[in-house]
Amino acid sequence: PTDSSRIFFAVSNDDGRSFSTPVKVSDKCGTADDDDGTLEGANCAITPDGVIHLVWAGRDTIWYDKSVDGGKTWGTDKVIGLQRGGWNHGELPGQMRANGMPFIVASKKGELYVVYSSSPLKEFELEKKSSNAESGSWSNAGTLSEHVPDLDVYLLYSNNGGKDFDPILVDGNDNPQYSPMIGVDPAGQEVWISWQDRRRSTTGYFFDIYGCYIVGKKISKPIRMSAVPSVAPGKIQFMGDYLGLSVGSKKVWGAYTAWSLPDKFPYIRLIEMDLYRDWE
Repeated sequence: PTDSSRIFFAVSNDDGRSFSTPVKVSDKCGTADDDDGTLEGANCAITPDGVIHLVWAGRDTIWYDKSVDGGKTWGTDKVIGLQRGGWNHGELPGQMRANGMPFIVASKKGELYVVYSSSPLKEFELEKKSSNAESGSWSNAGTLSEHVPDLDVYLLYSNNGGKDFDPILVDGNDNPQYSPMIGVDPAGQEVWISWQDRRRSTTGYFFDIYGCYIVGKKISKPIRMSAVPSVAPGKIQFMGDYLGLSVGSKKVWGAYTAWSLPDKFPYIRLIEMDLYRDWE
């Protein structure tokens, strides 16, 4: 109970053989029980100007900070998004746990894209983040709220170096959409999001992988990426927390954990598809 969680940053200049002394990033601590109050899911993107942009989740909130000196020093944490119900999506039917941790990428233009999942946010909740963006205090963060069975995928977009983020609902429906991943091609031009989605399941216990293409704040029509659905294995089996995603100039590759009913064991399914753009 007396332990806590905090976000640190370290850098390696020798291909991972050694790392610098970790530097404290998050201004506040979270809990240490590996649940919604815990600060987790930290990952970063580097814009063409060399600035490091870092995001993480905790206490119903998506946090952001940046470093302009290679990670030696960091600024004041910003609240850039609310995450109703927290990052631990333990309420999903037939699944022990999934999460909605944030992931960030940067385009060659310096645009920042952050994707995460949350219980549905109302319009005023999306707008609330703008007034809180400059403060890192817990009073301006979300409060630990009850889980809601429905889940949606959200995008936070910035074209001014992280000063402001515009919140966008990627694709909302009445079925859970969760555990998103985002990728950008090596040239920094093609951005793609994928996520787990239960829209085609009449029982709510089967999921597919869906995805869409992004240009700025414009989102393409979602497409089903998985060839066959997978069944949720039940509350006693852990299926892993994340999707794999790699984006090329013409192709998208994905990897996710599926469940074998005959073997009663998880396995990895792979996806390869053309970079699909449908703006209808």
